[in-house]
Amino acid sequence: MIIRSEQMETLAYHSLVERTVDHLLANYPRESSRYSRAELVDLVTASFRRAEGYGMSADQSLQAFAALSLTISPQFDEHPRIRKILLDAAVPPDLRVNLLGECTIDRDWEEARKLNNAKDS
Repeated sequence: MIIRSEQMETLAYHSLVERTVDHLLANYPRESSRYSRAELVDLVTASFRRAEGYGMSADQSLQAFAALSLTISPQFDEHPRIRKILLDAAVPPDLRVNLLGECTIDRDWEEARKLNNAKDS
């Protein structure tokens, strides 16, 4: 049996999704409890797609983006100040998510939390 590189990438991606779901369940039990495992897989997959839209590709960046999607809002990146940081071409894409804590204020996160079109808190 020969496994093509595309198949390996798909397997690695699904493995990352599952590891991220496990991480969210273990580290954010209150927030995770609002979702079934299948819903968490969907949330993580959607957050990875959003992060990839900003050019992110490193596992750590994708996982951080997923954690913010769970704990703040699946649409947290639509907040103007947050979006500006995530689109900053002067910063490598996989470093942008790390800057969010340094370049935002509490009010930004409160406003981003209100962007939640998913489950109620």
